[in-house]
Amino acid sequence: MMAMVLGVAGCVSQKPLVEGATVEQAPQIEPFPQSEIGEKQVMVECRFTEGDDILSAPRIITLEGREAQIAISEERSFPGSKKPMELGVKLTILPVVKDGMISFEGSCSVKELANTKSGGKLQSASIITRECVFSGIAASGQEALLTLPSIKEESVKVTLKFTLVDEQGRQPSAD
Repeated sequence: MMAMVLGVAGCVSQKPLVEGATVEQAPQIEPFPQSEIGEKQVMVECRFTEGDDILSAPRIITLEGREAQIAISEERSFPGSKKPMELGVKLTILPVVKDGMISFEGSCSVKELANTKSGGKLQSASIITRECVFSGIAASGQEALLTLPSIKEESVKVTLKFTLVDEQGRQPSAD
């Protein structure tokens, strides 16, 4: 299992997204320091669920106006494929702060192995990819819900919570 995190994030998982794989607690990484041009930091907390199971719950801190990506995946080789394929979940998000609100856009995809078949001289693997693109606006602390429908099992629900944070990754006080 390879857990790739591009940006600043911490990942936890109770049930691996890719069957037979594990996701370990990632170390906490310090947030970006405040830049000279006054960019704000946005923490995006994600929760990927399928039914009652939490697949993954990463969070990422990024500078507003900068695209961030979380990828929790496993590389697998299949017959007929020259390169290994990545199976797992990928979230890309671009937050922008304006008038105290966080506008955001991005995409989310889940790529999973549907089945493999082997018989005689023929081997095959079926991969299912679910993807959505989204945009919206949220107040700091507000959640948004995405649903990636499934054709064979329960839908994957992605809950996104957006929070403005200071240089230490904490919510600024309302004073």
